[in-house]
Amino acid sequence: VDLIEQYRQRIVNYLIEGYRNGSTPNPDVLCNREMKFGVLLDYALEQGLGLQLHLAETQGEVDSCLDRTGMGPGELLNCHRLFNVPATAAGCACLEETERKMLGKKKASAVATPLASAKAGLPSTPILDCVKSGMNVALGTGGALECGNLDMFEVMRGAAMAERSLSGNPAAMPAS
Repeated sequence: VDLIEQYRQRIVNYLIEGYRNGSTPNPDVLCNREMKFGVLLDYALEQGLGLQLHLAETQGEVDSCLDRTGMGPGELLNCHRLFNVPATAAGCACLEETERKMLGKKKASAVATPLASAKAGLPSTPILDCVKSGMNVALGTGGALECGNLDMFEVMRGAAMAERSLSGNPAAMPAS
C-alpha cells in the first residue's frame, strides 16, 4: 500500500505549515486520526483486511486512556471503527468486562503471551474471562527476546498456570 502522497498531504504539510506559522504542531496525534484511523482503516475495510494491535496491556495504559478520553482503550478504538474489521489484539490483560463483551460481539481475538508478560512483570491476559465474553484467544510467545524462547508447549503450560493463579482455581484450564 503506497500512502506516501496521503502522508505528505495530511501530515508533512501540516507540520511544515505549523512551523511557518510559529506554532508547535503535534503530527503524532494527526497521524493517528488521519492515517491509522483514516486512510489505513478505510483501506482495510475496503479490502476486507484485518488489523493487529496491542490493547490494554497495563493498568497505566488504561488509566491514561480513561483520564484523556473518559473511555477505556477498547471502547475508544471501537469509536474509531477499529473493530469493524477482523482484529487481533495482543494483551487485553486490563480490559473491563464490558469491553471484553463488546470485543466478543465484534469477533475480536486476544493474543495471550503469558511467559512474556510474566518475564516483564505485566499482568496476564484473563483467558477464561475473554473466552466467556465470546472472544477467541490465541497463545503466543511474544518473541524469543521477550519470552526467552519460542517453545509453545512452555507457553501452554504458562497459560494454564497464569490462569490458575489469576482465578484462584487450581483446576482452571485443565490439559484435557
